[in-house]
Amino acid sequence: MNETFVTLGPVQNLVGVLTEPTAMVDGDVPAVIIPNAGITHRSGPFRLHTEVARRLSALGYPCLRMDLAGVGDSPVRADNLPEQEGTLEDARLVMNFLNSRMGTRRFVLFGLCSGADDSHLIAVRDQRVIGIVALDAFAYPSMLQLSLRQVGRLAGQPRHVYQKASAALRSSPIGRIVLGPVTTGAQAETKREERFQSFQRDFPPRAQVGAEIEAPLARGVQSLYIYSGGYKLYNYNNQFFDDFPNVRHHASLEVEYFRDADHTFMLMADREQLIARVETWITARFPIGSAVDVLPSFKGADLAESCLPAIAAGHRPE
Repeated sequence: MNETFVTLGPVQNLVGVLTEPTAMVDGDVPAVIIPNAGITHRSGPFRLHTEVARRLSALGYPCLRMDLAGVGDSPVRADNLPEQEGTLEDARLVMNFLNSRMGTRRFVLFGLCSGADDSHLIAVRDQRVIGIVALDAFAYPSMLQLSLRQVGRLAGQPRHVYQKASAALRSSPIGRIVLGPVTTGAQAETKREERFQSFQRDFPPRAQVGAEIEAPLARGVQSLYIYSGGYKLYNYNNQFFDDFPNVRHHASLEVEYFRDADHTFMLMADREQLIARVETWITARFPIGSAVDVLPSFKGADLAESCLPAIAAGHRPE
């Protein structure tokens, strides 16, 4: 396995790390492109992207972990392109670079959270994408989803339910007379809830997203959607197909729900389950033979590195 720090674009300002197998066993092997998750730089949350890239490279799939413009070590755009068009342009630069470097013409996208949204956008708009792995991607509330979430709150957070009920009662005229004003603790709980609700990704209408998911599938794009129990918009196994019934029986689509995992797959057991699932999917959908490399040994310091500033990349590619 070889890892190389790369800069791309007309002025070499788009930053990434290319992880290549020691030996390419197939000239038409798809390359995996991994965009940022939120504002986390290219190593991913708790270095998830680094682990995924190294594991897939060990199987023979080259991977490029990229910092989109304005994230990580890539500076903000100077061309005033709208956000979505800028993301598409960054993806085109990466694909063109991989094509010129190793002749790759086919690409798989791996994205978490906003990275899943970006991967979806690129897959819809660029015909060179033949596969997508989307983690905690689009999800829309349903009556069952909302009911399950409320039951979970009642069962698992009695203190939270009590504070909500108490705050509601105290806000009424009779409640203020009988119980007195709202306490600081209840106010703080309400403010935490408001802050939590404000960090929301803006999704297009459900019908539009359903059609956009179906379009790449129709042209043969292999798709794996994985959801975690830590994602507040997704609560049960078949919610994806309730949200998007138009793709329920599509052969190119797989959906997985890891109920016990958190949103960033922080725990090693959850992460191993996730990466093993991705390995199984990519080798089945794009088979290229047996593994051709050996994984580097895990270093405890690697996990802590995700908390360091991105300037650490000047010394090592992670």
